[in-house]
Amino acid sequence: MRAHGPFRPAILVGLALSAIATASLQAANEYQIDLRVDPTKGSLHGVEKVVYKNDTQAPLDTLFLDAPGLPGNLPIPGNERWRIFAVVDAKGNNSTLTWKADEQAYAVALSTPVAAGFKTSFTVEYERPISPADLVPGYLSLNDRDSGAWYPRFRAYRAGTFGSDDFKDMTVSVTLPSGWTLAASGSQGAAKGAASGAGKITVALKSTRNFALAASDKFKMVRGSAGTIPIMVYSLEDQDSWARQSLEITSDAVNYYQAFLGAYPPTQISVLPAAPGEDRGASSSQVIYAPVTGGETVLREAISVQSARLVWGWSIGDPSDVTPFVANGLAIWCQQNYLAKKNGVQLHTQFLKSGINDTYLVGVLRGYDTTLIRTRAERAKLDWDFDRIVAQAKSAAVMHMLGGILGEEKLLEVARGILKTNKQLIITDRDFQRLAQAATTARLEGFFDQWLRTKDSLDYYMSHVRTNKTDTGWEVRSDVWKTGTAAMPVEIIAEDLSSAKVRSIFPADRASGEMAIPLKAPLASIALDPLQILPLISRVGIGGRLDLAESLMVEGKLLRADEQIDQALSDDPTNARALYLRGRVLKERGDWSGALALWAKVTALSTSPDDPARIWAQLWTARIYDLQGKRAEATALYSAVANLPDVRGSRAAAAAGIQAPFIDAWPPLLP
Repeated sequence: MRAHGPFRPAILVGLALSAIATASLQAANEYQIDLRVDPTKGSLHGVEKVVYKNDTQAPLDTLFLDAPGLPGNLPIPGNERWRIFAVVDAKGNNSTLTWKADEQAYAVALSTPVAAGFKTSFTVEYERPISPADLVPGYLSLNDRDSGAWYPRFRAYRAGTFGSDDFKDMTVSVTLPSGWTLAASGSQGAAKGAASGAGKITVALKSTRNFALAASDKFKMVRGSAGTIPIMVYSLEDQDSWARQSLEITSDAVNYYQAFLGAYPPTQISVLPAAPGEDRGASSSQVIYAPVTGGETVLREAISVQSARLVWGWSIGDPSDVTPFVANGLAIWCQQNYLAKKNGVQLHTQFLKSGINDTYLVGVLRGYDTTLIRTRAERAKLDWDFDRIVAQAKSAAVMHMLGGILGEEKLLEVARGILKTNKQLIITDRDFQRLAQAATTARLEGFFDQWLRTKDSLDYYMSHVRTNKTDTGWEVRSDVWKTGTAAMPVEIIAEDLSSAKVRSIFPADRASGEMAIPLKAPLASIALDPLQILPLISRVGIGGRLDLAESLMVEGKLLRADEQIDQALSDDPTNARALYLRGRVLKERGDWSGALALWAKVTALSTSPDDPARIWAQLWTARIYDLQGKRAEATALYSAVANLPDVRGSRAAAAAGIQAPFIDAWPPLLP
């Protein structure tokens, strides 16, 4: 019987997957949309025919029609942004609409309740203006995410949330001005029931969570593939090199994921230029938005994570109302495996290089509530970057720790099992927890509870290392203390002078204690969590400390910011970013000569033309020249920076400096 032992986790994973697939299958609703894009009037006008299936467990007497507002300094609520001309039901009745400001949606009263499992249909005519945000990338970008939605979506009130989890069959006929090119989540071609007519382009996609469109009269396109998956890269003027590089990286990443995961659900991929400042890229179903500036490393990191998000998020993903832990965690885990292979390093080394733990720990050090699983409404109330610090970085850190518990091969087995069973799936954190539990005999309830459902953070400290001679060799003893609020099994490895290593585990259920490890030869070293898998607070790296310093500076907390910069410089006295930020602190304290000297040192230390510290050191040098009345010197520097790569808005800052002398501000501007 023992021979069958290794197969037990695989059987349990399969059973768990069957249960989740049965519980989570989503019926595809149908949307047929006739969309007219009128850049002259600055408007989108659409008529959509919708078949909606009630896949809740109870009759529905009300549906909700999403009409998201436009955020910003002067936010526009959805009922002012969208003009709904009519909502006509299957019987030809005009539906009554009631605006729900908290949900940014209209409540649609149904003349006849729809029973569970039954369908109803509507025809909706609507219009909304093309906003400046839609045009920021240099083309018309309708990404179908949040304020980028370009059509009203129906949804039901479910389980106390307003999430919309439905996969939809989408057919869109778009009328564009003459000479314009359309890029979309779906593929072009005639579709059953689609509107027809001169100048219409029809695109369609079955079982999609969203449907992005992009259009321009300046698009150029290069085409390639990853296996049988076609890849189209759309570019604008002077982006030919970027387009070729994007095509190569996308093909490389998708080929890797196909082999790594055993499946890759997208049937095509369109790559578009990301909006300025979107350095990490973005995505919608079958569409990647890749940064145009920042160089090959930034481009590869962005495309590799977003091409993984086409699987984990848009094909297999969390309910839309909650933090996408499963999607973000698995997408970044896949990305880090890809980058580790490209960089020729171990996975844990790649995670360290990425600074993922540091990004999360900056939030811990700031005192933020880093509880991961939150509703959309709860996240909307936060005034800090929850998406970057928690939804992405903490999700990735948790997934990496889970890989350490299960073993990376077991975690890969779980991911492959999900994709083998489903091409589209809504998967909750509890579903994923059951899958992970089925892959191991270790109890995971505490792990998931503390990392997903609390703000607990981790730290351990080792001290008082001593050795004793024994009859068989040596014994090393060390005191270990748990100084954080979370708990994890912690690996401790002792190495003797013969290079032999002995591994021990400090258990999660102990707050402190003595570890005793036998050695054959005298001690050479002993290390706690030597692979640095755990996000220990005391181990925040230089990048994390400088991120923390920036966030403190923007609040005017110069003393605390300088403390973090000091610690970074103690680890790396010639770190260009740390020296640049020290110059920023000196500038705000009135030591302008000291600041200029440090920024000159930064420029001399860094020779890379796209180094952010080098670029911004020159910008702030120009700004001080402005404040000193040296307008000619300032303008010359602004002009030089304007010709350098655009990093964190540097070109816009340089252009502003050329146009008018710099006016100082408080709290300090960033970068």
